Amino acid sequence: MYLDSNTSYKKTMSEQMTVEMSEQIKRITAFKEMLMEGEDKNE
Repeated sequence: MYLDSNTSYKKTMSEQMTVEMSEQIKRITAFKEMLMEGEDKNE
């Protein structure tokens, strides 16, 4: 399959953004879980 360099560049950019977003989501989820655990201990 042939892709011109511009198309493959755009795909790489969008893949990089997707990876960064999923990493952020993982961090936010872990942070929320940490907060939840902290609240449980306070009760």
